[in-house]
Amino acid sequence: MMTKDKKILWAFMIFAGLIVGLAIVGGIRTYSPVPVVDMWDGAIDFLLRYDEGSASLWEQHNEHRILLSRLLFFLDFKLFGGMSWFLIILNYIFVFIAFLVFRQFLHDMSATDKPETGEWLLTLMLLAWLFLWMQQVNLVRGFQSQFFLAHLVPLGAFYGLYKSVTSRFSTASFGVACILGVASAGTMANGIMTLPIMVVYTMLTQQRVRRVFTLIVLSIVMLTLYFYDYVSPPHHGSFIQALMEQPIDLLLYTMLYIGNPIFHLLGKSIFSALVAGIAGIFLVISSTFFLIRTWRLLSPQETSLMYALLCFIFYIGGTALGTGGSRVMFGIQQSLSHRYSTPPLMAWSALLILYSPYILTKLKMKITAEFLACCAVLGILMLSHQIKVLNSYDDSIADKALAALALELGVKDEEQIKKIYPNAERVLNIAEKASAKDISIFGIYPFQGAKEQLGVIHQQQSMQANCRGHLDDIKAISGETKFVHVRGWIFNHVDKTYPQLIRLLANNGEVAGYAITGILRPDVAAAVDKKAILSGYQGYLFANQMGRPIQLMGDKVDCKIDTVVPSRH
Repeated sequence: MMTKDKKILWAFMIFAGLIVGLAIVGGIRTYSPVPVVDMWDGAIDFLLRYDEGSASLWEQHNEHRILLSRLLFFLDFKLFGGMSWFLIILNYIFVFIAFLVFRQFLHDMSATDKPETGEWLLTLMLLAWLFLWMQQVNLVRGFQSQFFLAHLVPLGAFYGLYKSVTSRFSTASFGVACILGVASAGTMANGIMTLPIMVVYTMLTQQRVRRVFTLIVLSIVMLTLYFYDYVSPPHHGSFIQALMEQPIDLLLYTMLYIGNPIFHLLGKSIFSALVAGIAGIFLVISSTFFLIRTWRLLSPQETSLMYALLCFIFYIGGTALGTGGSRVMFGIQQSLSHRYSTPPLMAWSALLILYSPYILTKLKMKITAEFLACCAVLGILMLSHQIKVLNSYDDSIADKALAALALELGVKDEEQIKKIYPNAERVLNIAEKASAKDISIFGIYPFQGAKEQLGVIHQQQSMQANCRGHLDDIKAISGETKFVHVRGWIFNHVDKTYPQLIRLLANNGEVAGYAITGILRPDVAAAVDKKAILSGYQGYLFANQMGRPIQLMGDKVDCKIDTVVPSRH
């Protein structure tokens, strides 16, 4: 029979496996190859300009210099067609690498040769914590590799510095730390803090003057390179201005930023925001306590390890403060957005490791009911949050696909396009260039070459009347006179399938528009077949087809429907 400790360990393993597994399921369920927001100008437009010789890897993206992510974008576009799945997989890998670094910190803090049960329990909680779905915006968007790198690379730099004090490979560890410190400047704007904080670390740990001098020189060089030709983004605020004009709001923003994960675990409410702010204050007070305690320690092993974790927490705190300085003008509630969950998740992980000696000492004697109760409450909150990845399907993936179709066809459907990029005119210009070169989604089915086929006679295949469907409605598009928006459903009731792409053919056989399926239609599923749940389609049709007969022809599926377009919207 298993002992009580082994049963508890298995329960923690199952819990951590569920959390990580659900995070992966969420990534699969929400995957779309359609680029969104920053991916258009930060990756696609950049690569187009780079090929023309008018862009550099070191140029700004807003206030950031995302050199490392741009290298990954090159790999994604050159090797994997710019479909983003490679970048998304990397996001998950980066989270796992961060876990491995934290896990090593925890093991070193425990000062045991072989991990005991208590250490494994904390390790599994760390694994689950770092994979929480609240950071889904970062996990499932290829562009957000920068967000993980901006915290993983400095974490590795601080770990390398710590090992340069305690490891027999001291020089090599210091060299790796320097490389990671320099690389941090090529992640995001906050990465520029890494080297100066490393200088402070070497002073606190009383390292050789040569090391301190090396890091000072590297700091000066990277700061100079970073701010040479630097232009402040016009739409962002100023830290000094925020500090002078909104000091209370800036403080609240910073505390809420740090407590961001607590807000999402408790549910989005005023109470949750209050608790999140208190949690942020708790982390600051705890870190101050550990700093004072570390200052009084004499053991190089303990001080170097704790200072490394404290430096990382200070780095996250600086990130929160810097973010608040430039964005508090948009309201303190912005600090609670999902994309800001990743840094505080890592800060709380570092704090747990600082507290781990106290926890592990108690667990060595006995795994107490109090400890299990705390873990159970936290676990229930985490699992109830994580289970949201299984929520019923929404139309976000189909909306992205329709926006991509609009870009391919050159339809100025601002309402739809803004679901993937805020400025329709700008992204239409980028898309036109990308489509001409078959870049990203414009090089794959069903978007590739769609625009070129408009007005061309389509060779109709012999099809049987195996389809049911309907053109539900059409509507005008504000600011667009050439196309109208169409919506309906289509389903092959014999094969129980529906086409991904539908050609809208004029009476003379010319391609007069396109539609794509994937819209949730529970009404059709209930009335026709449960497999028709995503048989809804939407797309674009030439406005001159109003009042005329058209044919909906499914591509790659035996499906055609004859109908008449209403003469009015």
